[in-house]
Amino acid sequence: MRIDLSRLKSVPAVVDLSFIDDLVSNLKGITCPIPPTPPTPPTPPASGIGEELLEFLGSRVIISTPAGPVIGILSVVNTDYAVVTSETSIFLVPFNNMLGLSSQD
Repeated sequence: MRIDLSRLKSVPAVVDLSFIDDLVSNLKGITCPIPPTPPTPPTPPASGIGEELLEFLGSRVIISTPAGPVIGILSVVNTDYAVVTSETSIFLVPFNNMLGLSSQD
């Protein structure tokens, strides 16, 4: 079945949408201030293993732990843990659970 749309002048509204014009008119001129982006807190100074991990910050790593390997990008080195991010997960790895580290870059 084929419908000839060239003769169709308008489509009747099933719902009265005239309130939208009033709503838009009432919203004109209303502004909402955007709060400034808070500064990123600095990473606390790391010591010991943390200093060594800083060399790999932003690199793809494999960290061996008693629970198995953690694979991803080394994103954060804190005072007692590191953060590794993968495509689907974020891992917080305490330094005392690290058995070894290797870089994939």
